[in-house]
Amino acid sequence: VQTILDRAAAEVDAARRDGVNITEARKVLTQARDALRRGVFADVALLAQKARNQLREARRFAGAEAALRESDREASREKRKGNDVTKAETILDEARRALDAKDYSKVRILAKDGHDAVREAARLKSVQDAFASLQLDAEDLRKLGADAAEFEATLVDLTRALETKDLPTARRLVSRARHAAETTREQHYRSVMER
Repeated sequence: VQTILDRAAAEVDAARRDGVNITEARKVLTQARDALRRGVFADVALLAQKARNQLREARRFAGAEAALRESDREASREKRKGNDVTKAETILDEARRALDAKDYSKVRILAKDGHDAVREAARLKSVQDAFASLQLDAEDLRKLGADAAEFEATLVDLTRALETKDLPTARRLVSRARHAAETTREQHYRSVMER
């Protein structure tokens, strides 16, 4: 009976070293020690098992909470950068409710979804910044008097992709627009030099 109690105590100690909240398990372990002192051996095994079960629950909680905390940190970091993380915040709020309801698998899934939404917001901001830069290129090309029809058409498509938040298409169009701007600029300079 003492070995059962010793094993449970070792598990509690290992969980404490891992940073798991062991408050409830420690209380049950104390009750098991009291049962051993009183000679109620049947209760010792039951209480030791109850302590192990509470540790298991505490470890699952800690794992889910860590995943949620990491996604929260990422969302906060991107929000400070000026990115719109509203979608991620909504998902992470749902994850917090799932954590309160002890639905740990749902918490992990939602934390990952929140993280993905944060990354998508960062990519969207990157594409929007590139679009702003490309608009400056458009102004420069107009001032030069260059024929930028292909570039302008790509910008129209890019505007449409940004409005629908079609990131893969928008990223591809940013690349195409940059190439078109450079090509137009080179052709214009070449034609000026030939005059």
